[in-house]
Amino acid sequence: MNQGLLFGTALRFLLKGKKGIASNIITWVAFSGICFSTAAIICVLTVFNGMQVLINDLFSGMDPKLSIVSNQGSRFMVQNDLSNQLKKVPEISAVALTLEAKAMAEYGNNRHIVRLKGVDSVFTKVNSFTSFLVEGRYKLYSDSLTCGGIAGSGVAWYLNLPPGESETPVNLYTFSSLPESSDPAASVIKAQFFPEGVFAMQKEYDDQYLIVPLSFLWDFLGKGQEISAIELALKPGIDPSEFRKQTDIHLPKGLVFKTGIERHESLFRIAESEKWVTFFLLLLMAIIAGVNIISCLSLLVLEKQRGLGILSTMGLSPGAITRVILYAGLLIGVAAILTGILLGGVFYWTQAEFGWLRLSGGESFVVQSYPVQFKIWDAVIVAFSVFLLTGLSAWLPARRAGKMKIIDQLMR
Repeated sequence: MNQGLLFGTALRFLLKGKKGIASNIITWVAFSGICFSTAAIICVLTVFNGMQVLINDLFSGMDPKLSIVSNQGSRFMVQNDLSNQLKKVPEISAVALTLEAKAMAEYGNNRHIVRLKGVDSVFTKVNSFTSFLVEGRYKLYSDSLTCGGIAGSGVAWYLNLPPGESETPVNLYTFSSLPESSDPAASVIKAQFFPEGVFAMQKEYDDQYLIVPLSFLWDFLGKGQEISAIELALKPGIDPSEFRKQTDIHLPKGLVFKTGIERHESLFRIAESEKWVTFFLLLLMAIIAGVNIISCLSLLVLEKQRGLGILSTMGLSPGAITRVILYAGLLIGVAAILTGILLGGVFYWTQAEFGWLRLSGGESFVVQSYPVQFKIWDAVIVAFSVFLLTGLSAWLPARRAGKMKIIDQLMR
């Protein structure tokens, strides 16, 4: 039989004809349950997406979208041939060299273990570091074992550094790379760091990092021109993962490309796992709403038994009757899902524009309101999942309707 006719019959059963108060109430309860379940899932997923974008943006203040590192996590010597080759690649806009090392920082009576990050003059072109400065200015300089640089806000707090530029240096200590001496004090190297500014991006960096000139760190460590990474800036519109797959650059043995997300893979994997665990928990709301679909259609079948009997005598097969009731349930589900997605979209737009849903104690955070991002594939997955649950819920009363005897239906 024509499917359009069956859909029309299902729609007529829902919208026209005499229906009881209980049937109307349960229909609206079923519609509302699916609608608000869908909207709630969409809202929560947009917040999780926004949080992931925020985390990525915070890491981008220190890390580039793409870098070259050792696959063993160790340092390697500067390779001028590789650097020159990278600078000639059209998709790459900047190439920076960086080196990281641990040291002890001392200011007055305060001490703190820090991570020194030595950077060259191109460093700020491969990330958004300067946008995270909260005090002072971005100014790096070095003279032998004395340098000026930028301190993380957590480091500044631990060392009790004065705000702004300081005329009193922070003492830095590390061990010499020379052969072991009988006098441990002789293997300690001391240098001085003058804070020219303070940055604040996220706790892992704020509590550990001091940004210093690369040349200073080479002199301080005394291990030659070693680096921890070659950091790359790609031109706008170029995806790091796609570039890595398609590039014909042959890296020396032991070196690999890593995207910013891969350098913090465990954190992003946890965030993604939390997102989908929350999705499945919220999907339970839709399952509960699906129970109302069963009740709604069961009442509809009871009220429309005589009409279904008449349709049977006119040649409507039991399978067609099953599809009519099933389509009625799916129509309720589709209308509720589309309305729920619309409500979720309204939440996303208003939150992105006005930030009305604020974080508790947001004044102390990087952002004051919950960040949001809408992903079309999330909406598709939510819509498909809820639609599938609605179809399964509608199948039971639809199947029962198809098995009813014609004579019983006409006697009603």
